[in-house]
Amino acid sequence: DVVLLAAGDTIPGDARILDEKDLFVDEAALTGESFPAEKRAAADSYGNDAPGDRDATVFLGTHVISGTATAEVFATGLETVFGKLSAELSRRAPTTEFEHGVRRFGYLLLDIAVVMSLAIFAINVALHRPVLDSLLFTLALAVGLTPQLLPAIVSVTLAEGARNMARAKVIVRRLTSIEDIGGIRILCTDKTGTLTEGVVEIDAALGADGRPSDRVRLLVYLNALFETGYSNPIDDAIRRTAVAGAEGYRKIDEVPYDFARKRQSVAVARDDAALLVTKGALTSVLGVCTTVELADGRTEPLEPHRTAITAAYEAESRKGNRCLGVAYRAIASDAAVSKAAEAAMVFAGLLSLADPPKPGALESLSRLRTLGITPKLVTGDNRLVAAKVGGDAGLDASTVVTGAELARLS
Repeated sequence: DVVLLAAGDTIPGDARILDEKDLFVDEAALTGESFPAEKRAAADSYGNDAPGDRDATVFLGTHVISGTATAEVFATGLETVFGKLSAELSRRAPTTEFEHGVRRFGYLLLDIAVVMSLAIFAINVALHRPVLDSLLFTLALAVGLTPQLLPAIVSVTLAEGARNMARAKVIVRRLTSIEDIGGIRILCTDKTGTLTEGVVEIDAALGADGRPSDRVRLLVYLNALFETGYSNPIDDAIRRTAVAGAEGYRKIDEVPYDFARKRQSVAVARDDAALLVTKGALTSVLGVCTTVELADGRTEPLEPHRTAITAAYEAESRKGNRCLGVAYRAIASDAAVSKAAEAAMVFAGLLSLADPPKPGALESLSRLRTLGITPKLVTGDNRLVAAKVGGDAGLDASTVVTGAELARLS
């Protein structure tokens, strides 16, 4: 079937996109990613990549946020990614370590009962006791050895443990998981909002030479001020403090952020002068720049300055800060703005963003170590930020493994 999709529609099955216009789909049910994913008609590998990496495919259980598309359905029901996921969730949960322990204990009691029963029966027969009486005595002994109240004792004990944990504001859904909690040896923790406050603050606006720059602060403020896409903590932090020189600007157009470009651009104008201002991931922004603006306002070719820009980026990352690249270029005040306009831009500098550590996080990690638990940090930030935050939290930051490296492990 060929389906026509528009904003608000629920995807009826896994489908290949034939054509689209500004299509964004909410895939949080499959990927956990809160930001919508941009989709486009292109060559795609439909069976091997993770759903979040398949840009030309839409999936059952997701819905259209904006745009329109025509798509050809190639899988429905249990054959879809969502269907296979639901089948996985319907499987029986794996046996916990506690259940393994109880089963082993039960087998031990069974072995003891069998051995003792056979031994006592053999002794009675050897002593020339009546065979029937010996057999009945052995059966009675086997029944007596069976711990009939064991399941009840276990359930009551676990229920008491769950009640104690509820007093500590911990909800236990499966009683048998309580023993597993006590058996934890490695605990993986998130960074943002767990070890840190999860509140973004602007630490510095830096020029291409790594020095503080009011010009970069103005450009990134204009970008965030007129941005009308999805609300995010970074733009909220930028807009919190007004910047001198932003008066009189008006918005012309906007190119929304997406996870393919990893950039977001806003066209602004004041009087007859217009600018396209772009911010985003540093490598993505540098990819559309050909020149760089120096502290005195002059522009030079980008390549000779790339090493210095990378060094400034790494220096901020080692401080535990997240960095965005900022670029601009002059445009006509009546120019139509699209993704193609992000080309031959002038690199202006970096915006350094800090996420302060959460009070008590260091103490909590120290207590985990005293309990024999090794904490590990898992984060979506780059390895330099991960090493800095992990080191500040008392973790061993000598070894940082990226997702790509992890995927290559056996």
